[in-house]
Amino acid sequence: MAARTVQVKHSDLFTLDLNMVLLDRTQTILVFFTLVFYVQNISTDCSTVTFHRLKGNYIIQPLTMPSAFQSIETNHRNMCGRLCSSKRFCNVWTFTPGKCHLYHSMKDSIEVVKAKNLDSEIYYEINEGKYWTKIFFVETGSGINASNSFLRNDTYINKSVSIAQNYFRSFWIDVWDSLKIKKVRLSLFKNGVEVRHMIFTGNRTNKENWFSMNNVLSSNWVDVQPKLPHGIFNITYSDTLDFVAELTQGNCSESQGWMAVVTKKTGCEYDNGHAYPYIRYSAEKHAVKWNDGYAVADALALYIKIQ
Repeated sequence: MAARTVQVKHSDLFTLDLNMVLLDRTQTILVFFTLVFYVQNISTDCSTVTFHRLKGNYIIQPLTMPSAFQSIETNHRNMCGRLCSSKRFCNVWTFTPGKCHLYHSMKDSIEVVKAKNLDSEIYYEINEGKYWTKIFFVETGSGINASNSFLRNDTYINKSVSIAQNYFRSFWIDVWDSLKIKKVRLSLFKNGVEVRHMIFTGNRTNKENWFSMNNVLSSNWVDVQPKLPHGIFNITYSDTLDFVAELTQGNCSESQGWMAVVTKKTGCEYDNGHAYPYIRYSAEKHAVKWNDGYAVADALALYIKIQ
């Protein structure tokens, strides 16, 4: 086997590591156990995987049963990390002395909630900003209120892709403050192709304030730039508009911008007669006057990079 490294960050002070040989997908043989300070490695196959413990008093509550992966019995947390790293789409696991549970990032619907008494530890994969992790997805015509579902201001729960093909919400949104988010990507899709995007810094942000013009790092709209004097970015702009990115406000004939998720009829004629929500956007490389015409995206997706 080629060498792979699994690192499990147990606390701010030390790392526990366990070298083992994998017999199959559900059983392992303990070779030897080592307690060391800082970081040690585990040999397995492929590249490097690092897991950190989620800070704060959180527990995972599955919303659907059964889970994609079976629980296993073990008294060693590093064995848990080793097993998760060997399974595709596993990047979260919990450890309770005697039991390990792995979670599928796309099939399992779970939520993370605050708890006074912790009976398990939650670990998540740190990708060091190497790839984007999807945290939210909504389609035009899905009937989903984008801002309420993202911010969880309503009765929306985290749903996996297998449950709702036109809507996805990850529990990562609810623990935003406990993660080290490097970047956030907002993407608009048409016919399965990303047509427009904006990338924001995630440093020192929360789920309410990351969507700001001052946080913009790049975009394929050339005039989306930090600190524009009249730029308006707002997740909950009004009861009819979500995820609004406007250059200037005005009446229906004067307003211009880059995108908006329209949740129901507005006072402007160009926003009526659609299946809601619908995602209007500028197909040009710059902001447009909405009254002069716009394109409609099939879907909006949000991604994060965790450092």
